[in-house]
Parts: sequence; structure tokens; C-alpha cells
Amino acid sequence: MVEITKSNTLSLEASEPIITSAPQPKLSEKFRHMYCKIAAGVLLAISANVARSEDLLEAVSETPPRRFLIGGGGHLPEAVHRKFVKMAGGKQGKVLVCPSASKDAKHDKNIDSYWKWQHEVGKAKIIHADEAEEADKDEFVEDLNDATAVWLNGGDQGDLVDLYRNTKFHKALQKFSERGGLIGGSSAGASAMSKLMIRKGLFEAELDEGFGFVPWAVIDQHHLREGRAERLLGVSKKHPQQLCFGIKDRTALILNWTAHKVIATVIGDEDVRILRDQQELKVLKDGDTIDLADLQMVIPPLSTRVPNQ
Repeated sequence: MVEITKSNTLSLEASEPIITSAPQPKLSEKFRHMYCKIAAGVLLAISANVARSEDLLEAVSETPPRRFLIGGGGHLPEAVHRKFVKMAGGKQGKVLVCPSASKDAKHDKNIDSYWKWQHEVGKAKIIHADEAEEADKDEFVEDLNDATAVWLNGGDQGDLVDLYRNTKFHKALQKFSERGGLIGGSSAGASAMSKLMIRKGLFEAELDEGFGFVPWAVIDQHHLREGRAERLLGVSKKHPQQLCFGIKDRTALILNWTAHKVIATVIGDEDVRILRDQQELKVLKDGDTIDLADLQMVIPPLSTRVPNQ
């Protein structure tokens, strides 16, 4: 405690008061010892909290982004192919191609049919299970350990999720995405990335549970086809909290999801419509980039996981 003495009357001429220490009562040795222990404990707790806060900030800053290249179907332009290869790591990349949405998946073992990736990346390999039991084995997911990208091919998204959903392959793909692995796909492979997935339907969507890699959005493809715009609008009405992406043929949406933002970029010949609660928020064309936070989107935590994991 300090006091202002009588020798300083705080007159207009005094620029500063003269401050002296007031007499302090003497503390017993026992009390002084207790006081020192309490003070030391408080300082230690503060230091620990600061350290934990710094560790938390460092962990958040080091969390890799989740990356997705989502194609609307049709014949994707060469620019989309080149972008995927670049994001996959180029000559240092290892791409796993999953054709399981196709009815002919088990007969198609020719990697040349997938944009000749074997000549554009370090390694390319087909990954396909005939039955869910196969996809639920440890040896089936081993190739994901050193992969840099996975491509989910077109076909029927219902068949794709029925085969893999909640298997070890599904869960390993989620962890693969969480550590920064690129997941790409087109048509059925795009729709399956949603948690709330459009399984089928012409003007009205039949909904199902997808893989949930992008749990806060509904992804619909082939938006040049009749009825696709109407059915996505219906989904937006029933699920107003979800962002809805309508991606047209020959077009891809790239998502880069970090702890603080989700950057969306469009590449291709057509456009991507973004809806929420029956409102068209944005139409993005080739080269357009937007932070989805600008659409008043609440960015979900990167810790979001698929169910039953």
C-alpha cells in the first residue's frame, strides 16, 4: 500500500506527487513462508496454462488442411487432370484409383484408362474390393499409408457407399484426409463425399448417408441435367443448415479446409452453384475463388469425424 504524504499538497505547481511507502505490519515467519508457497504455486499454474495455450496454438497451426478436388462428371478438362496431379505431388505422388462405383469395376484393371497417371505421378495403383469384408481387412488399407492422393471414380454413389461405408477402408480414408491427403472424385465419387448424400432421384432427392468427408455440405453433380437444380433446391429446403454445391459437368470444385477458413476454387468449362436455405448464395466460374466464411458459413472444427469411428 502506498500513500501521498502531507509534504506534497498536489498544488498546481507540483508536477508529480511525492510517493512514499506507508508502514507495513510485520508478518510472522510462519505466515511469510505460507505466503511464499501460495505465490509460487500461482506462478507455476500460470506458467503451465501459458505453456498449454502455446502448445494448443502450435497444434492448431500445424494441423494440415483437408483437401478435395470434386468433379461434376462428364469429360473433365485436361486442366482439371493437371491440377489433380499437381496437388497429388506430381512425380513424387502416389495415387490410388478406386473404380468401385462402376458396375465394371472388377473387370477394369487398366490404369491407362485413368488419364495415364502412371506416367504423370511417381506411382499409381487400382484399389477395389469385391465385398465389404475385403475392405474391412488391414492389408486392404496398407497402401493408404504412403499414398498422397485417392481418386473415387464415377458410377453409382449408392453402390460405392454400400460397399465401403463404416469399413476399415472408409475410416482409413477419413484419417488419410485428416493428415492432408488429397481426395478427388467425379460424378458418383463426388456425391459420396457428403455426409448427407443424394443417392438418386430425378426432381426429388432420395437421401442417404455418404462417407462424410465434407460433413457440412451436400454435393450434387451433373448439374446440366434436367431436374438436378430442382432436387438440390429441395434438399436445401429440408436441410437449411447445409451448404449445397451443384457442380456442372466438365467442372471441378477444389476445397482447401483449414482451421480458420474454407477456400473454394472452381476450375473447368461450366460453373458451380452454392445454395443454402433455398437461397442461391454464389455462382462460381473457372478461376473464381472464395472463402466460404464470406457466406456467413460457420467453419466447423477440423476434428469433425465420420460416425462410428
